[in-house]
Amino acid sequence: MYESLQAHIAMGRLHSVDQTWQSRLDLEQQEHEEIVTAMRKRDGRALVAALRNHIMRAKSVLLESLPDGE
Repeated sequence: MYESLQAHIAMGRLHSVDQTWQSRLDLEQQEHEEIVTAMRKRDGRALVAALRNHIMRAKSVLLESLPDGE
């Protein structure tokens, strides 16, 4: 439970310094819906693709939001 809470706190901290997060809400919701749909269908390939897409996009956004030198 605490590990999950720590992850949510970390995401909150990232969003607090990133002024663009609200503009990504629709896209992030769509990505989450694709993940859940793949899980419900028990479609492993679609699930892996949806997770990979979501994580890689989030990684890219995170790296772009870091100040130079970090």
